[in-house]
Amino acid sequence: MSEIPNDNSDLSGADMDYIMHNTIKSVTKDLEHFQFNTSVSRLMEFYNAISKYQRKKEHSYSYLRQCIETFVLLIAPLLPHYAEEIWESLGNDYSVFRQNWPIYDEAKIKRNMVEIAVQINGKLRDVIEISVDASDDESEKLVLALPKIQLAIKNMEIRKIIHVEKRLINIVLGK
Repeated sequence: MSEIPNDNSDLSGADMDYIMHNTIKSVTKDLEHFQFNTSVSRLMEFYNAISKYQRKKEHSYSYLRQCIETFVLLIAPLLPHYAEEIWESLGNDYSVFRQNWPIYDEAKIKRNMVEIAVQINGKLRDVIEISVDASDDESEKLVLALPKIQLAIKNMEIRKIIHVEKRLINIVLGK
């Protein structure tokens, strides 16, 4: 699942921190388990995030460089010659393989908000961002207030609401 926002909004430093540290964690785990396809997929998402951050009008050059260097360190086991060339072209001394492996910060991977899929009778109708600390009742109230949901449940009886924590809310309608 891609962590990069699909809209045209700029990536903030916090978004980049999340993506970078999540990528470090995922790639480290994937390489330990020889799951190279998922590593490549995560690295592609990270590369796309770096590109999006670079296009941002006001970005920190030093932070962008840190992201690029982290990317190069992460691709080194998969693309050793390419990584070495990029490392050298960045003006770094020594070999990319003499550098320490990046370490992720667990605090930067935690999210305050979570996307919840909203279904009616098992069919996806909307997606909403809710605080991870929101109770089931609060989440359900927010979902029932969504315009798309109000339109879809108009004049229908709600038989029950199934809440899968931090993943989805399914509204089961009756006749």
